Amino acid sequence: MKHPEPLVAPIHIIATVNAELGKEAELLEALTQLVRASVEESGCLQYALHIDPDLPGVFVFYEGWASQAALDEHMASPHFLSFVAASDFLMTGPTDIRKLMRVI
Repeated sequence: MKHPEPLVAPIHIIATVNAELGKEAELLEALTQLVRASVEESGCLQYALHIDPDLPGVFVFYEGWASQAALDEHMASPHFLSFVAASDFLMTGPTDIRKLMRVI
């Protein structure tokens, strides 16, 4: 089945990050710094960090971006690239990223 064409431009991201055992506090600090810088970006509509109360060490982002260009700028920003370079040892496995576009 073909998906319907999106009706609106904003892009939403749900990203799940899993902390390495014993590195939860360090990862939370790094994620907090990332959120503080990211919400200042002009194309950022929302950049919220959540925890799963039933799964310690699991962090979930809900992001909203004005456009694909805004998301691309975020992913090339110094604070995002710095986070990626510095946090790999704090996480288990790759980040699970779901890119969503509103249909209705």
